[in-house]
Amino acid sequence: MKRIAVSIELAAATVWSMNGVNCVGSENPYGYGCISFGGNDKALNLWESMTEDDVVICVGVTPDEYTTNLQKFAAGDVFFITQTANAYGHIRGSFQHSALHKFHQINAPITKVLKTIITEGKREVYSTTASPLAPVELNTCVLEPPRAHYADMKIVYQHLHKWWQPGSLVISDVCLAYKDYQYVTQRPNDTITYFSFYRGSAMGGAYGVAVGAKLAQPDKRVYLFSGDGCFRLYGGSLNEAKNLGIVLFILDNHTYSIVAQGLPAILPSVHPEKYHDTLQQVDYGKIAEASGWLSYTVAPDLSNFEDILNELERYKKQSILVTIPVDPNQILGQNPRVRNL
Repeated sequence: MKRIAVSIELAAATVWSMNGVNCVGSENPYGYGCISFGGNDKALNLWESMTEDDVVICVGVTPDEYTTNLQKFAAGDVFFITQTANAYGHIRGSFQHSALHKFHQINAPITKVLKTIITEGKREVYSTTASPLAPVELNTCVLEPPRAHYADMKIVYQHLHKWWQPGSLVISDVCLAYKDYQYVTQRPNDTITYFSFYRGSAMGGAYGVAVGAKLAQPDKRVYLFSGDGCFRLYGGSLNEAKNLGIVLFILDNHTYSIVAQGLPAILPSVHPEKYHDTLQQVDYGKIAEASGWLSYTVAPDLSNFEDILNELERYKKQSILVTIPVDPNQILGQNPRVRNL
């Protein structure tokens, strides 16, 4: 079954979570983008305009703070399709607490349920109103360029989104990438698997996942976005992974940027000097080289970026660290969670 079949058969606007992107085709004509953390403007507007006249089908969704911002679904009918009993977020085996109005939960194999929905739709047309096709551009905000001496991460993410080698695993740590990547790229990449390990906001945890992925499938290309703050938590373990062939992109902005960008909304009366969000600058390339890794540093004007990517393709077994100078003040993806914090 094609991944876009359900959307087409129901003519239904489709939105997804950070990791839900892996279940949506890049050519989905009803794809409005990611919601909540790093959510696209069109998707967020659509999600927040939900009323009792709407019907929502949630496929494998966990309505947590990173997915729905712990807000109750305002649709008149909400259908949860899940094949996991007592999953994360359930209360007494149900997601009913996540709906304001009529609630329906189907505990069954997801693929079988979706095929049944399509079959029944061909037998008797559903009475729901068709959604308009999604626009080409899913964002309306104007993204400001970085200050001098910093790389433009909008360009970096867009370029990598097209460059990833087929079959790759791309992971985002708890850093700016886990809200910025999906906002900038807007749509899925059908040739890769993308994961963001966001639950619990456990900084540095994605590095262990990257190591585990390489140990499980040594021939898979594994790329990891990690912040300089995250690096502090696993940097002493690089040597053991030097021959795994991991590619680690370090977002070097000498700042806990999620904190710096969120606190003005969370604690507006607190002076920035009390954020404790500053990191001392470190030469991550030298640390990597001392641990047996190769290292490269991206030029702020990106003049050597393509050459570095060519080098990444050459090495399959040796791990590589790529430092990117990032402007902590360049705001790309949105963080709706701050409304609840």
